[in-house]
Amino acid sequence: MERLSKLASDLLKRTVLENRYVPIIPTAKQGIFLTIPLGEALYGGSAGGGKSVALLAAALQFIDVPGYRALLLRRSYTDLSLPEALIPMSQSWLKETDAQWNGRLNEWTFPSGATLTFGYLDGDADKYRYQGATFQYIGFDELTQFHDSAYRYLFSRLRRTIDVDVPLRMRAATNPGGFGHNWVRKRFIDQKHPDRMFIPAQLEDNPHLDIEAYAQALTQLDPVTRQQLRHGDWLAHEAGLFNRKWFRYYRLSENGYRVGDRQIDFDACSRFATIDVACTEQRNPGHDPDWTVIQVWDFASTGELLLRAQWRGRVSIPEVEAQALRLKDEHEIPWLGVESAGIGQAVLQSLRRRGLSIRPLKANANKVIRSQSAQIRMEAGMIFFPIDAVWLDDLETELALFPNGAHDDQVDALSYASGYAQLSAGPVPLADAAASQS
Repeated sequence: MERLSKLASDLLKRTVLENRYVPIIPTAKQGIFLTIPLGEALYGGSAGGGKSVALLAAALQFIDVPGYRALLLRRSYTDLSLPEALIPMSQSWLKETDAQWNGRLNEWTFPSGATLTFGYLDGDADKYRYQGATFQYIGFDELTQFHDSAYRYLFSRLRRTIDVDVPLRMRAATNPGGFGHNWVRKRFIDQKHPDRMFIPAQLEDNPHLDIEAYAQALTQLDPVTRQQLRHGDWLAHEAGLFNRKWFRYYRLSENGYRVGDRQIDFDACSRFATIDVACTEQRNPGHDPDWTVIQVWDFASTGELLLRAQWRGRVSIPEVEAQALRLKDEHEIPWLGVESAGIGQAVLQSLRRRGLSIRPLKANANKVIRSQSAQIRMEAGMIFFPIDAVWLDDLETELALFPNGAHDDQVDALSYASGYAQLSAGPVPLADAAASQS
């Protein structure tokens, strides 16, 4: 604890070391996490750094204060309940104390009246289950498994009344990887903010772990995942065909798109949609079926493709058609391109019978070959994504992993859009691709 200031050491002693509900002596890195006077902090890096312990200890720091409320979150209730996860860990810490457990609410209540609640956010809409709630501490375990919109929304639940004398804290812990890797890295690693801090933790920072045995176990992983979990490497490349350095973004303006210091007007674009049809429903929780993807594109007269909107779902054919009709009306799409292979042919014909202008998208090559024009166009800086879209991390992760990821439906829809752009405007000149890298 030599690294801590006198003020931080006093806080650690009072809220952790002398706290009858926290039966651990924190590591040096955990001590920093438990005492930083900032509103937002991320703890993690490599696996085995003591992340969950740090989150639970932080949640209990002010549990003697009347009115104090803490919330700990995972992606699912199963994640909370696994051996050595947050709920079993809290039970081992608190079962012999005077705290009372309510299994129906997944909540501990303390003699002070303070509470510690365990919750989950399985989908983006789950964030609204906390609408109207008030917490002074919110902790996300494995933050890269959450959408950034859910994380940002929970800040609205972080508040206190004037009689609750505790700091407001948003805390999180995670390893690199996961579908939220990109936004977490941007927020905590790439960007600097005076009220935000990242505390990297390695295996070697946890003296309670058999480091040699765990490091040996990690050697069985693929190189990228091993680099992420063993060394906490946020820049480990997924070794896919789409390089994250190629990703470009836009912001909407009143009359068009802002791409860097340029403006692309709506009037200079033609709009269309691409639909990659899977028509599979999520019926078995243990199954991971493909997705149907609908992407709305604006194709600029100067050759850029701008992804206006995206919908993705595991639904039946009638629901796919309903979503296509909704997006057509919402975005005033003149025509929709539908993958004409397999089940997509049925969707194509049905939408035509409804009077829509439909163009068949022919899957006349394998997925990797079909994606080549998209790779070239993206490397040349001619494909742009909306920087604040909820679904952006899922898309970027799928692109970065392609063709080795679990899914490629978003890539397929994008490849069809790029193929249309190439037929309409010709291939991107090689000089343009080279210039984008200079």
